[in-house]
Amino acid sequence: MTTRSKKKFYQVYYAYWNGSSWSDSTKILGQPATDGFVRSLESDSNGNAIALTTQQTGTTDYYQVYCTYWNGSDWTVPEEIPGQDPESFDSGEGKVVFDSNNNAIAIFTSESPFQVYFSTWNGSSWSNAAKIAGQSPNLADNIDAVIDINDNVIAVWQQQDPSNYYQIYYAIWSGSDWTIPEKIPGQPLRYGSNPQVAVDLAGDAIAVWHQDSGLSYQIFYSLWDGTQWTNAEKIPGQTEEADANLPQIALDANGNAIAIWEKNNGINYQIFYSFWDGAQWTDAKKIPGTPQSTGHNAQISFDTIGNALAIWSQNTGPVFQVFHARWNGSEWINTAAIPGQPQANPKPPQIALDNNNNAMAFWGQYSDSAYHFFYSRYIFTSTKRSFQKSKHLSSQTDLINQVELITSQNHESNYQKAVTINENQKDTIKNNA
Repeated sequence: MTTRSKKKFYQVYYAYWNGSSWSDSTKILGQPATDGFVRSLESDSNGNAIALTTQQTGTTDYYQVYCTYWNGSDWTVPEEIPGQDPESFDSGEGKVVFDSNNNAIAIFTSESPFQVYFSTWNGSSWSNAAKIAGQSPNLADNIDAVIDINDNVIAVWQQQDPSNYYQIYYAIWSGSDWTIPEKIPGQPLRYGSNPQVAVDLAGDAIAVWHQDSGLSYQIFYSLWDGTQWTNAEKIPGQTEEADANLPQIALDANGNAIAIWEKNNGINYQIFYSFWDGAQWTDAKKIPGTPQSTGHNAQISFDTIGNALAIWSQNTGPVFQVFHARWNGSEWINTAAIPGQPQANPKPPQIALDNNNNAMAFWGQYSDSAYHFFYSRYIFTSTKRSFQKSKHLSSQTDLINQVELITSQNHESNYQKAVTINENQKDTIKNNA
């Protein structure tokens, strides 16, 4: 018999951009009738993709790690990564990356206990989930990872050290094994959190995070030269009177970087940045042209010629709106709200650029008595560089949790022709019995 449950669950949906329009938002088939959340979404060099999700399973409220594979036209039924005990393994954050052979590795944390695990994908199946050996037995969370030109994976996360302070740890995957996790050197013996890491074409990496400096949280960084990390240091120009949080970082092809974050000025949070020229950081400053009101959820991405786009949610008075600014190689310009938005608070926006330097911004926003998925294309030509008026997909839902956005990596002449989206939305589930 079939019974209809009145409970609504978060389920994973997707939409596909074909170069000129979006498909409708469609649920990935075969998900369990429980809450599911997207943790990571990455594409390989052929335009295929893997979505790493967590899904409630078993007789407990624990979440297990699932994966689904996009083959260019459809998603496979989500499968649980093997080796997880549904009665004790409770997964939290995760990240998936592809190597040059289009094999993948997923790195994720377990909340019961809080440790870092991994699983490898050989193109057809996942290995059993295994713990990275040599970790501190204490809590681990908030993981990020990148892969360099030699297929080494650089993973960073926060973990309690023996003194019970959260510190930023790292480990390197060689393709067959992990190094013993160690702390990035030189950190204050105080709480550090939310690390982000980016790598350049030479295999050098920069990690940024926020850390208690004694008076407030500040943005710290460390440089990876392929063999070791430099001592952690604060990005210069920060003031100690209020907290800085949630940094994001992007690197261009020449090894330049921009870090952006939220900085509390004592009244509200504003979007700050610093530029790395390969040798030093500029002093931290607010992105010019932003209102004095609160800004949150900043994201940044570089194009192929050293320009960058940042987007974030900005309080405009009655509501938040999605704002953007363009880095032209030396300064931020054109700070403004993306046009055409409804007067409603957006969900955290995402941005992705193609190899023609066009971009897509995507977010959830309330309009016409329901939540819709909004998008805006950034057009890059010799005469025009701007976001178009925002539009929404025809599909709608009663509640959106999060959005993830990627462009494919197949290096076609029109890079934007293969874009995949994953998002969570509430869905009424039919339970079969």
